[in-house]
Amino acid sequence: MEKKKSNHQWYSIQTYGNERTVRLAILNMIEEMGLQDRITDVIVPTEDVIEVKDGKKKITERSLYSGYVFARIDLNTEIQHLIQTVPKVSGFIGEANAPTPLSEHDINVILDRVSNRAAPKPKVFFAIFFSFLKFKLSFQLECKRYQPELLCQKLKR
Repeated sequence: MEKKKSNHQWYSIQTYGNERTVRLAILNMIEEMGLQDRITDVIVPTEDVIEVKDGKKKITERSLYSGYVFARIDLNTEIQHLIQTVPKVSGFIGEANAPTPLSEHDINVILDRVSNRAAPKPKVFFAIFFSFLKFKLSFQLECKRYQPELLCQKLKR
């Protein structure tokens, strides 16, 4: 028996919804249609992020490449159309109707980030900045109301 040559390459699939939902839909399609030999891997690279809500720390997962799912596919027109009919899939990254496979370097960088997850990072909120601006604005209004000459001149410096 002759072994077939594998033409599997990594492709980037653009989504407009939750990447994890798209990944699960593709995995379900693979299972239902018996495409395990054509689509071997489907990943959504994530990182751990520390969120602080109501004074409590919580570690959550955030997508590294928001709006993208990566899949290792032996691509043909039929498989391309099947994936593009999955809900919340915009299409493959590439020119017109010709999906462009990811370079070895690019996919190695992505897979390295997946396998060597860094320690959780704090999620940056802009609420602190906006709170400061709100405070500064209310302070400026109070300056103008009570002692416009003295306080507002100091504030402008």
